[in-house]
Amino acid sequence: MKDYSINTKCVQAGYTPSNGEPRQIPIIQSTTFKYDTSEDMGKLFDLEASGYFYTRLQNPTNDLLSLSRRNSALSQNSSP
Repeated sequence: MKDYSINTKCVQAGYTPSNGEPRQIPIIQSTTFKYDTSEDMGKLFDLEASGYFYTRLQNPTNDLLSLSRRNSALSQNSSP
């Protein structure tokens, strides 16, 4: 990504699709997520397991677009 302009890096940095994955970050539009048991959900609420249960708190799209990932990618490729 070092050959791209700063504008392109600001939009696309921090996400590198693998073979067969979408070129652009997919937007996850679900607001809730299914789990098999209430125990699984309880572990999420107690922060004993990682995952998604309610998009206002955390969701896959925000994880891909996280500011820290993007800043890290921009910092690595910055030049004076």
